[in-house]
Amino acid sequence: MHWIIQENMFWEKAVERLAKTLSQLDIKHTSVKVIPFDGGLEPDIEVSEPAVVVGSMSLSRHAVRKGWTPGAWMKAEGFGYEAYIEAFGDLMLNHEARVVRFADALDHDMEAFFIRPDDDGKLFAGTVMDRSDFAEWQAKIASADSTWTVTPDTKVIVSALKTIQTETRFVVVDSEVITGSLYKVGGRVRYDGQVSLAVEAFARQQARVWTPDRVCVLDVAETDEGMRIVEFNNFNSAGWYECDIRRIVMAIEDFI
Repeated sequence: MHWIIQENMFWEKAVERLAKTLSQLDIKHTSVKVIPFDGGLEPDIEVSEPAVVVGSMSLSRHAVRKGWTPGAWMKAEGFGYEAYIEAFGDLMLNHEARVVRFADALDHDMEAFFIRPDDDGKLFAGTVMDRSDFAEWQAKIASADSTWTVTPDTKVIVSALKTIQTETRFVVVDSEVITGSLYKVGGRVRYDGQVSLAVEAFARQQARVWTPDRVCVLDVAETDEGMRIVEFNNFNSAGWYECDIRRIVMAIEDFI
């Protein structure tokens, strides 16, 4: 298979390890630059064999437009919070969250709250905000000269704040957990490929219940109320932290 990897992803060191692993395994791969605002690739490559991309959402969208197979796993109907709730109910971390328009995201009495886009399009990163800061942001979005890709009608998830002990990411291929990495402890970043056996067992169990696409990443949190699913993300554009790259590559190759 042909792996197409975005260059200069300084925020994702796993990409460097991916290129090295593909070379070691003698698997075809090409590095590309992504022209901003879905302007294409440099070099402007064409592929006829099975191909998978690793990089930004722009690269994933390019793969979909080109009809590359499998290209990117990003079912629009899959990566939405209402689908997660239907599948897992109160096993979701923010199971009581409201899905609303961005313009209506302050229709509650919480002083501080968590907000993120409803889909996996990376319009903005999930974050904690207070009312005054968010109201200021809303005003900017609503202005006539706004350059944000977020609009007043963008669907977002609004939830009360939760106390999270750890967060761990797992790569899932065809409902099976392939590898995982701890990435946060008590709110602090900590990358560690040695994950809790209990957390991994929970992830394996839930991945066999439902996933938004056949390849994806799954985030699990340990909380005071027990283990919960944080969210799913598009595999092609997700951080892999200290996940086992060789296992990822071999699982994808075998799957294809």
